[in-house]
Amino acid sequence: MDRNKCVGCAKLSPEVESEFTLVGPQVGWRISRTQSDDGLYVIEWRCPDCWKRFREQKASPSKGAGVFGSMPPTPPKPAPRGGR
Repeated sequence: MDRNKCVGCAKLSPEVESEFTLVGPQVGWRISRTQSDDGLYVIEWRCPDCWKRFREQKASPSKGAGVFGSMPPTPPKPAPRGGR
């Protein structure tokens, strides 16, 4: 398996047999999906230390954290109209 590179610090992931092992609790790497300016989805790998910093930044109220820190929050639904 090819080794992944952390987008935060450029550290290479440890050698494992599958990417499932990489995101497991023993190794702790994480994946996030973002959308680029041209509309394409980009997968980003982060080592445990960079993931922690990424999550802390996304949790900031000014940033508007989404699900798993990788998706924008869902806008509120409009209130129903009518008197029934």
